[in-house]
Amino acid sequence: EALSLFHIIRKIQSISYTELTQRYVAYKINSSQASYANYENARYLISTSFLYNLSEVYDDLSIDKMLGRKKDRKTVV
Repeated sequence: EALSLFHIIRKIQSISYTELTQRYVAYKINSSQASYANYENARYLISTSFLYNLSEVYDDLSIDKMLGRKKDRKTVV
């Protein structure tokens, strides 16, 4: 099941002390505020590049943390 940006942002805000505006985050990821709002409202699916750029804005959070992944996942070789 795909996660919406809304759910990821809520996860970020529960972990991070910084609450950034849509306009600021959109600027930092080279997007418009309207486009970012569409992601946040689950109108667009989140691409891996978008998620990567978002992780650059919230540099204290990994993509794994954003997605709610646990550290004890086993690596398949």
